[in-house]
Amino acid sequence: MNELPPLTLEAIRQYEQLPQQERFPLDTIPALLARAAERFAGDTAIEMLMTGERGEKPQSLSYGALFREVLKARQLLLQQGFRRGQVLSLLLPTLPEAQILAFAAQCGGIVNPLNPLLEVEHLAGILNATGSRVLAVCAATLAPEIWVGVPALLERCPGWSSCW
Repeated sequence: MNELPPLTLEAIRQYEQLPQQERFPLDTIPALLARAAERFAGDTAIEMLMTGERGEKPQSLSYGALFREVLKARQLLLQQGFRRGQVLSLLLPTLPEAQILAFAAQCGGIVNPLNPLLEVEHLAGILNATGSRVLAVCAATLAPEIWVGVPALLERCPGWSSCW
């Protein structure tokens, strides 16, 4: 793993004097992910305990693998008609795939992550307020407690273009 130099007050002051473009040369999700994949390809980017059971081995995803998965998901979104500036709402459990999809949508669109524990009326209000016309949900077999409210949610949100 690459080590960072010690942080001092003087180093912070010098850093703050740099022009913004020098401090933040990467200003898009694809650029940030590409740089991380280049610099830290084999390092762990995401680690997830799927069940939380004692002794469970975490599912890990390296920066290199994360970048490749985001590019694949981005291509899938484009093939499904998702375009620059559109809002993709995510009604998903906390899984690595949800983060991958969020990064992929941010490559040109807007991500609207939703809390699946909210009531249908509250979710509908958020979806209508954001102008979201695309909703990503997990399969009913993976999280039936989330899926059960989707039909009622879609009824309350006119103008949907797709639900995945």
